Amino acid sequence: MFTSRLSQSTRAKKKRSRRSRNRELKNNNLSGVTGVWFNSHRQKWIAQITFNGYTFNLGAYKDKDRAIEEREKAEKALKFYK
Repeated sequence: MFTSRLSQSTRAKKKRSRRSRNRELKNNNLSGVTGVWFNSHRQKWIAQITFNGYTFNLGAYKDKDRAIEEREKAEKALKFYK
C-alpha cells in the first residue's frame, strides 16, 4: 500500500512539473525569460530552473544575457523543452 501511494505521489509530481514548464510568463518579469529574475538586493540577475520538483540555482550574473544563456543551457541539458 505504501509503495502504491509513493508511485501515485511521484506521478503527480511529474505531472505538476510538466505543467510548470508550460506556464505563461508573469507580467512583472523583467528578463522576458522564465527562470531569470533580477535580485535588487544583490544587483544581479539570478538564473534558476525547477525540474522534477527540484530547484537548481544556476548562478548570479551581472549581465542579463549571460543569465539567460545559462538558463537555456540548463534547459537543453535537462531536455526541458516547452
